[in-house]
Amino acid sequence: MQIRRAVALDEQTLARIRRDAILALAVPTLSIEQAEQWASQLAADRFTRAIRDHEVWIAEDAAALGWVEVAGDRIASLYVLPSAAGQGLGSALLAYAESAISGSGFTIAHLDASPNALAFYRKRGYQHCGPQAADSAWPLRKALADGDGSQRADL
Repeated sequence: MQIRRAVALDEQTLARIRRDAILALAVPTLSIEQAEQWASQLAADRFTRAIRDHEVWIAEDAAALGWVEVAGDRIASLYVLPSAAGQGLGSALLAYAESAISGSGFTIAHLDASPNALAFYRKRGYQHCGPQAADSAWPLRKALADGDGSQRADL
């Protein structure tokens, strides 16, 4: 597997992975109708802006399997294909994003976790930092480690 920076030609791939992931992986915590609504809530230029304004990386083997978007100290999105779920791809993308955030000088990573992804992030050291939002997302944060593994910031 390799991780590479997304380019404009990847926009449809990002959209497909996002939609497939939501419809297949969010249903245990959301109804099918709620997952459909979430999957279809997307600004027309969402991926154009993400690629232009943020750091978006795609994990691929023979084809794209997942992607992550970083905006400053925030992991804005992380999606993997249902067929790749549970195989370490999400963890690899998360670690890549955390490394990029740390490399940009931030000591804490932030994100908003959907209910279906909450356990994934909690297992990887993220802690609640606020109440659940109206859209059901949980605000989380994690202190990032130095190269020697020591914590760089207190929560």
